[in-house]
Amino acid sequence: MRGAPAAGLTLLAVSAVLLFAANCGSSDPLPPYAQTDTLMALTPDGAVAVMSHSHVLSVWDLKRGRCLQTLTGHKRRIAGVVVSPEGKWAVSGCEDKTIKVWDLGTGDCVETITGHEGYIYGVAVTPDWTRVISASQDQTLRVCDLNTRRCLQNLAGHTSLVWAVAVTPDGKQALSGSWDSTVKVWDLDSGVCLQTLEGHTSQVRSVAVTPDGTRAISGSADATLKVWDLKTGECLHTLTGHKAHVVALAVTADGARVVSASWDKSLKVWDLSTGACLQTIDCPEGARSVFLLRGDTQAMVGGEYGAVATFDIGTPAPEAPAPPSPAAKSAAPVAP
Repeated sequence: MRGAPAAGLTLLAVSAVLLFAANCGSSDPLPPYAQTDTLMALTPDGAVAVMSHSHVLSVWDLKRGRCLQTLTGHKRRIAGVVVSPEGKWAVSGCEDKTIKVWDLGTGDCVETITGHEGYIYGVAVTPDWTRVISASQDQTLRVCDLNTRRCLQNLAGHTSLVWAVAVTPDGKQALSGSWDSTVKVWDLDSGVCLQTLEGHTSQVRSVAVTPDGTRAISGSADATLKVWDLKTGECLHTLTGHKAHVVALAVTADGARVVSASWDKSLKVWDLSTGACLQTIDCPEGARSVFLLRGDTQAMVGGEYGAVATFDIGTPAPEAPAPPSPAAKSAAPVAP
């Protein structure tokens, strides 16, 4: 079943320059290396979004469609953003090798955390908002105390850059996805690698964990998703259908479905129990980040050039398999 835009299709801007300069009052010019993908982080109630364009962040009231703050201070492309549950704080990771903590009410940067030797490509925060975990080009992850800025653990073991990171709901473990095609599971207190999940044939670009902490999902440049049992390390399903890198994932609150965003300019909605594709949604403006809204009935997608849109996902029936080709029919055995 092909998805259609939600009745309240939201395009906050078709131009990233308008979104971050004209609408939010930023006079900070875009650097020559700027990339124009839109990354987002939302509060659980979907009321506030923090969006990035190149090295600038903006804070949006989604109910009123109004920009509240522009956050400046990073020097290169922002690659990851997380917002606290109550919408008061945000944490961003950047290719300038820094992590910044922002007060969303005032727009002030209250902490800057350094230590990585390479670009930062992803950030995650523990549920109690005491620790930030960052994924880097330097092949490591760092676990830092958000209050003291002290590095608590340096997680080393990947053999290439680390693209993505996610934290389990109990805040005890982190998952990382790397260019080395593996997913690693880490104990955040000891820094020990508990498992290495192997099976992808290309770099792992996105990772997520189900709300009950029992399964992990990884998205790869091999155009597949894999669903893993976190207790045994077994691959439960390989989800095929995308035609390019799978770069973002969002899991529903009941852990029944996952939504994937791909460079093929589509979203797909998958049943995590069966591995079936339930819905495919065309995203003409691209799909670089995805979050779920309104009881997991809508997906908000950050695309290219500042485009942001919402789409209905609902709970449609599984997509029917494609009919066999004439050649396949002719090759079928003939009953005697």
